[in-house]
Amino acid sequence: MALNDLKEAFSRAYVSAIAHAAGYFTVHAADVIDDDGIDLTIVHRTSSGRVRSPRLDVQLKCTGAALPEAAFSFPLEAKNYDELIDPSWQTPRILVVVAVPKELDEWLDAKPSELTLRHVALWKSLRLDPASSNTTSVTVRLDPSVDRLTPTSLQAAMNNVLTRGFP
Repeated sequence: MALNDLKEAFSRAYVSAIAHAAGYFTVHAADVIDDDGIDLTIVHRTSSGRVRSPRLDVQLKCTGAALPEAAFSFPLEAKNYDELIDPSWQTPRILVVVAVPKELDEWLDAKPSELTLRHVALWKSLRLDPASSNTTSVTVRLDPSVDRLTPTSLQAAMNNVLTRGFP
């Protein structure tokens, strides 16, 4: 299997683990042709708030690099950027970038008492970002101290979907 295919599969599993720990379900878009820019949907089964069973669509990216300690630039395809900033989607969309170690055997450590996934998932809603005239890629800034995807940050984003209609 190609390394990029493994990165994609690992990032789906990583984000799914976070979503499940937050109390949500995930729906993988593996059986759907990806020309809509969605790799995964996170679903919260609830009837409270403004939206019944709110969802977040996720555009997943994975990078094999050193563990990011400070804000960094991530080049995102212009097509994906345009889809993520569009406020007219019925289901809100977020970008999630999973940073993994360069070496495949360092991505995960399974012990009898714990499972460790490395390194980090970062997320950002680009919904209100400005349009770009770039036709190939748009640079997105991610900051591990602010943009980490955790069960708590995902719950906060989903609560925003419940109350405001977007993350």
